[in-house]
Amino acid sequence: MNYIFLLAVTIIYTANPEFNYNIKAISMRLKLRKYRYVLLTLLIIALLSFGCTEKKPENKLNPPDNTDVYKQVEPVSLQSKLDSIKNTFENKASEEKKQAYQQGVDEVGESGAMKNALREGDDAYMFELPNADGSTVKMAELLNEGPVVLIWYRGGWCPYCNVQLKEMQSYLPQIKELGANLVAISPEVPDSSLSTKEKGELDYYVLSDKGNDVARKFGIVYTLPKVVQEQFEGRIDVDGYNADNKKELPLAVTYIVNKDGKITYAFIDKDYKKRAEPETIINELKKLRNW
Repeated sequence: MNYIFLLAVTIIYTANPEFNYNIKAISMRLKLRKYRYVLLTLLIIALLSFGCTEKKPENKLNPPDNTDVYKQVEPVSLQSKLDSIKNTFENKASEEKKQAYQQGVDEVGESGAMKNALREGDDAYMFELPNADGSTVKMAELLNEGPVVLIWYRGGWCPYCNVQLKEMQSYLPQIKELGANLVAISPEVPDSSLSTKEKGELDYYVLSDKGNDVARKFGIVYTLPKVVQEQFEGRIDVDGYNADNKKELPLAVTYIVNKDGKITYAFIDKDYKKRAEPETIINELKKLRNW
């Protein structure tokens, strides 16, 4: 723009009748007047050139078709989050410790729990268990309201369980919208269940199944393998959390029970690092509503 301005000033200057007529100015004026039309032509060309090369403003409202602006980010699955915990553990743990935990998983797979666990089509046990606040929750009364999603977790000391419980909290509005109740159960005493509920900011039922009595009715109880007990020693006091010395835990199962008390969905796995995907649970509940 500067050179265009200079050209314009020069042309106006040579055409000004009030020009100071001293000898040098007259000489300069004559020379400039001689080239006035050339300068005028250059000015016109410069203006046209500037107009053609002016950068068009970026259209942010309508980005190109190949833009990534409107691409939807795929939600991270629960299993991906659990795998992240697993990978962190394996990167830090010794080979001996990793082998011990894997042996424990294999022993659970060979236990009666994997064989005896209730499956789809079985009748759910109508239990009564204390809530984290001490009140009693009855399965039959919950079923009067609609389907029930039952989640067993090992305890608040289990990082995989805490991630699952927190993830399920984010899906609670959808579960409620589908007319269902969400219930989490562990063998921990009510005080421990209350701690788990408060830390996770959970707005659904967190029940205490002391002694795994209800879990036993569902056939999902196993004795913690000795190789894992040795790894827990001095670190995780399962007996203290559960207020007994049985060293028993439930499988991390998920059931959906319809209003008739029938199990319509069952997630059962020997590996505590694997859990039912919330999206799968939502889809199964939709089937019950014929959505």
